[in-house]
Amino acid sequence: MIKEIALDPCLFAQWQHHLALRDSFGVEKGRVISAFPKKWRGHVREEVTRLEAAGEIGPVKANSLRTWLDVPMGAPDLRVVGNKASYDGTKAWHLNAADAWKSFDAILSHQEIETKNAILADEDREYERDPKFAVETQRTIQRRCQPMIDCVWPLLRDSKVVKLVEPHFNPRKPRFRDVLEALLERLHVEGASIREIELHVRHPEDNDPQDTSPLNFTISELKQQLSPLLRSGWSLRAHLWSRGREKMHPRYLLTDRGGIQIDHGWDEGEHDTETTPIHLLSRARWGQEMERYKLCSADFEINPNSDVVVIS
Repeated sequence: MIKEIALDPCLFAQWQHHLALRDSFGVEKGRVISAFPKKWRGHVREEVTRLEAAGEIGPVKANSLRTWLDVPMGAPDLRVVGNKASYDGTKAWHLNAADAWKSFDAILSHQEIETKNAILADEDREYERDPKFAVETQRTIQRRCQPMIDCVWPLLRDSKVVKLVEPHFNPRKPRFRDVLEALLERLHVEGASIREIELHVRHPEDNDPQDTSPLNFTISELKQQLSPLLRSGWSLRAHLWSRGREKMHPRYLLTDRGGIQIDHGWDEGEHDTETTPIHLLSRARWGQEMERYKLCSADFEINPNSDVVVIS
């Protein structure tokens, strides 16, 4: 649902293409730039400096380009993601991209590249309408572990903060545990740096006044069922929320880079044919939901001393 585009630094440094592309990237837009090579921003800056020195771009436009490349100190990078593909500094960018083409959803360059995911940038900017450049910010997926984790992985892979919001999470039921375990396994296999996951659920005692059904789980059950899923040195911080001015309902994956909402929740369906809509949150909505799931939330209630359970 989030495409990783290898974008030729020399192309992006050209003002007409920069204007066409600069608002096309961002996690919430379903399209990000691959840091290929690792110092991709530096390559763009070098090309901008060259074009400015040659008189092909004025200082105002050059500074505008440089400003776009800046990321505020301490802020997450929402437009450029890391890439582990090898890069040979003695070869031209487009040749490197051709060698590593399987690492990208698409390659955009003004140089001809003979790969099936390459898009040739021309002066008429037809690439903006190329299906390989098009994105889906919402789709319907199968309610099975693999499709669910595959769909959200492009958001997870560079994230430092991960909040899984599932009000109805029940550690007694394998269909919830299996999705959580698949997420943890993918983080481990891919070598992600994240070592703590936040799980946000309804407090088991937060029932409707007229509901006399037994608790979904106890704190000891939560620890007992989830602790075996964690790798050595990893932890899970479960937040047990009670209703405040609102009642928990929507299900999300919230990270420091963006957010995803999934309609039917972070559990597998009972049948292979079951599906669920899933969509990327706008940047404004993502910011709002991140605030709602802080300890100082204005919408829900939590006692930090008893309702935040650390599992390791």
